[in-house]
Amino acid sequence: MLEKRILTALLLLPLVILAIFYLPNPAFALLWAVVLNFAAWEWSALARLNSLLARLAWVLVLDLVLVAVWFSINVNTVTDAVMLVAAAFWAVVIIALLFDITHRVSALSALAYHTVSLVVGALLIVPTWLALVLLHDSQTSSVLLVFCLVWAADSGAYFAGRRFGKHKLAPAISPGKSWEGVLGGLLLSLVVVGFWVLLTDIPSAEQVAFIIIAMLAVMVSIYGDLLESVFKRASGIKDSGQLLPGHGGAMDRLDSITAAAPVFVAGYLIKDMLL
Repeated sequence: MLEKRILTALLLLPLVILAIFYLPNPAFALLWAVVLNFAAWEWSALARLNSLLARLAWVLVLDLVLVAVWFSINVNTVTDAVMLVAAAFWAVVIIALLFDITHRVSALSALAYHTVSLVVGALLIVPTWLALVLLHDSQTSSVLLVFCLVWAADSGAYFAGRRFGKHKLAPAISPGKSWEGVLGGLLLSLVVVGFWVLLTDIPSAEQVAFIIIAMLAVMVSIYGDLLESVFKRASGIKDSGQLLPGHGGAMDRLDSITAAAPVFVAGYLIKDMLL
C-alpha cells in the first residue's frame, strides 16, 4: 500500500506543478472544476444518494454554482463572502469535533442526513475551488505552498504516528490518527514554512502573519480529514473512491485541501479587515 501511495504521488506531483505554473488562470480554474467534479461525485455516495439521476443532478447543481462564482470572481463582496462563510463553517466543524457531537450525524433521519451531507459537500467543494483560483490568479506560488503544507502535514503525521503514536486523536472517528502524528505533521509543516520564508521575498513585517496563517491552515486541514471520516462512517464507506491507486478517491486526497485552501485565503482576508 505504501509503495502504491508513493508511486502515485510521484506520478501526480509533476502534473500538479505543471498545472500550477504553466496553465493560465481560466484553464487552471477549469481543470480544478473537473477534479472537484470527481470529488463531488464521490461525496454524493457519502451523502447516500443512491440513484444515478440524483447523483448527476447534485454534480450539475454544483457546476452551476461554480459557473456563477466564476462570473462573479471580480466582485470582491461575493468572493469575500464565500471565504468568510468557509472560515465560519470550519470553526463550526472544529467545535463539533472537539465536543464529540458529530456522531449524531449517523442518527439523522434519511432526509436530514441527505440535507446536511449535501450542504456540507457544497461548503467543501465551492470554497476550495474559489480559494485555489484566487491564489493562482494573485500569486501562483501560493497554490504550491498550500499543497506542500498539506503534503508535509500528511507525511509527518503518517510517519510520526507509526513510530510514536500512542494517544489517539479521535478513536471513534479515525482510530489510526494520534496526537503524536499531529505533532509530527505540524513540525514538518513548520519546516516547510521556514524554508518558504527563507527562499521567498516575503517582507519581514509580513512574515509573522504569514507563518500564523499558514500554520492555522495546517491545523484546520487535520479536521478536513476527520470530517470526511465522519461521513464515511455514517455511510458505511471505507474509501470515497478508487480513482488513485493506494490513495482511494479524489475526496480522500483532497479532504485536507478542502480545509487548508479556504482557511489560508480567509486568514489573509481577515487579517486585512482587522489591520
